[in-house]
Amino acid sequence: MAESKGNIVTSGLSGLLGRMLVFRTRGDKTIVATRPRKTNIPPTEDQLNVRQLFSDAVTYARAAVLNETIKALYQLKAKPNQSAFNVATADFYVLPEIRLLDVSAYTGEIGSKILIQAIDDVKVSKIKVSIKNGNTVIEEGLATALPNGLDWEYIAKVKNPSLVGSQVTAVVSDLPGHHTNANKEI
Repeated sequence: MAESKGNIVTSGLSGLLGRMLVFRTRGDKTIVATRPRKTNIPPTEDQLNVRQLFSDAVTYARAAVLNETIKALYQLKAKPNQSAFNVATADFYVLPEIRLLDVSAYTGEIGSKILIQAIDDVKVSKIKVSIKNGNTVIEEGLATALPNGLDWEYIAKVKNPSLVGSQVTAVVSDLPGHHTNANKEI
């Protein structure tokens, strides 16, 4: 694949040339490639899975750019010659990551805090925290983003009568709706 920048001969070309070359224009670049060919080999299960994932990513990106707020967020992350749609498609493939689930300040009392550090390639949209003791849910709710953009804080609203056997779960969500979770025994 060749790229041509500012060439007066190829500038703006697009389409098929002589059933051999394909010209594509992206921003100020003209890309030249050999013509893609169809194959008679049936796709493997992995190839079908990749195609389905890509189809899901495109479906998500189409819906995301219809929302002006989300589109603007993706456009801010876009590099030159990249659209909000491209960034949204790429975001679909990246899961949010939990770097830290700190329960050291959680005492079981109302007002005690749980700290979560989470990242995503574009944006962490929400973090849901639940506190359980065995199979009993003590409380659950949404954490609040702190001003540094990395940390989230959950403040206990219900007294936990027994910390022994208690477990904190944080579920981090990103814009495409993917979830990553972490558990911590108290």
